[in-house]
Amino acid sequence: MWRYLKAAFLARPGIPGLGHVPVNLLAVTCLGILGFVNPGFWFLGAGLETAYLALLVGNRRFRDAIDAIERAAQPRPDPALAEQALQQRLAAPARRVLLRIESGCARILQLQEQAHVDAYVLEAHRETLGRLRWTALKLLVAQANLQSDEWDESEESIRQRIATIDREIAAAPSAGVRESHEATRAILQRRIANRGERQRQLAEISADLARIEAQIELARENASIQGRPLTIASDVALASGLLDFGSAAPEIADVEQRMAPPKVNA
Repeated sequence: MWRYLKAAFLARPGIPGLGHVPVNLLAVTCLGILGFVNPGFWFLGAGLETAYLALLVGNRRFRDAIDAIERAAQPRPDPALAEQALQQRLAAPARRVLLRIESGCARILQLQEQAHVDAYVLEAHRETLGRLRWTALKLLVAQANLQSDEWDESEESIRQRIATIDREIAAAPSAGVRESHEATRAILQRRIANRGERQRQLAEISADLARIEAQIELARENASIQGRPLTIASDVALASGLLDFGSAAPEIADVEQRMAPPKVNA
């Protein structure tokens, strides 16, 4: 509430010919000075200021505007630093995959520079390769999430537990005990289903990463052939579909928001 009161007190509305003027602050100052001539102005000013602040602070649109201004003023992390933080989440094999992709992209741009392609073409290729690299990084982060310690127990171990519960169900002394064991068995079955889905997603991610690497290798070969037009598809239709980034999801969303082109008002 205090920040809304402060914003209302120091509000600087735009006035044609004068710019943004702190009207309320000037009015309070004038009434304060007049109060030394006639103390009645102090009581008048206090009443008017209370009504003004209550009216403005109670306005939902005003509060939303202040919230938006404060959010815009908050410092946001550099996308490059955010990407470095994401890379720190990767194990050594995943980092090597990313390094291969980055090296391939750098070589393509180097060959293009040596071929003296137009600056706008080179910049377009740089942007496209950057998007491919970012897609690969997201795939690797999702892969790391699926390979985390949360999946320590193997499917074989869970099936052994189910076999044990099946014997306990057969020997259950009462219907209540049997129902409890059956509920536990159903939970374990769902965990097995989760592991099947996990393996499917890991296979799809691996296929997508292989596709990106192959695409970069082809682009590098084409760039090395004099006169061969270079076309790089940046919008890869991922087999993996929606990716689960785990705790890295907010960082990825923030980077993508900063990478998105600015909206053009119609």
